[in-house]
Amino acid sequence: MLLGFGGLLISAFLARGGREPFASGFVALAAWSYLLLVDGWVYRHRGESLIQSHPRRFLFLALWSLVFKLFNEMANLRLGYWAHGVTPASRGAAWILGAALLAAAVPVLLETADLIESAGVFKSVTVPPLHRAPSVFVVTGGLIFAVLALGWPRLFSPLWWAVPLFLCDPLNERLAEPSLLSDARVGQVRKIALVGLAGLLTGVLWEVTNVVAGPHWIYPTLDNPVRFLELPVAGYLLYPFMALSAYASSVTAVALWDRSRPWVRILLAFAAAVGVVGALARVWP
Repeated sequence: MLLGFGGLLISAFLARGGREPFASGFVALAAWSYLLLVDGWVYRHRGESLIQSHPRRFLFLALWSLVFKLFNEMANLRLGYWAHGVTPASRGAAWILGAALLAAAVPVLLETADLIESAGVFKSVTVPPLHRAPSVFVVTGGLIFAVLALGWPRLFSPLWWAVPLFLCDPLNERLAEPSLLSDARVGQVRKIALVGLAGLLTGVLWEVTNVVAGPHWIYPTLDNPVRFLELPVAGYLLYPFMALSAYASSVTAVALWDRSRPWVRILLAFAAAVGVVGALARVWP
């Protein structure tokens, strides 16, 4: 915990002074410092945390986060939701700092949800049970959202952020893995609330660090004049859906990896590595 707090302070101080690589990599360094800080806090209060109790699972989730976030970066080439306003001078630095940041995204989200849970928030939140709807309807909805978002991004790009949720969560339910849909069927929505709130909070933290960083993200196609920091206020409403999609897809990735034979894992790892390099080359050419 102290390591994370110290890293955050040192990174902010050196970035403010223009020292490299802290100036160019401030957002990534801040994300990893925050991750260590929150993990230490969660471990201290629960006696268990992602990094200290499950290091191999943490490593897998960090690698999955890189794949998942680069997938969204590739989709964004069509959606045009954000752009990279300023990038490091060298391509190698852009790749390293970008990969480090994207690899932290999903673990940061999950650790923040654990932090909120450890504080007892939403402890008794329930809703009337969701009437059983065939999972195929949910999957069909996800496919329709994907077609609309990619086909007419100017009108429907926000729908993209629910696509992984609608496609992955029914599969999680079928595999008897943790499923938000299964929780909703019995009126238990605490996990949905925790992940959604974690998404909103990490979204705000992201925008705070993004606006003071050198290389950062901008939102040129969002015309809403009412902005908080760089992002239009309405854009913050999408962060909970992004978080729920990230959570559901992470559960799916872990479940499929655990069920895969060794040779399948080798093929998946090779395909992921090739995809990551190709995506990095497209996002930061």
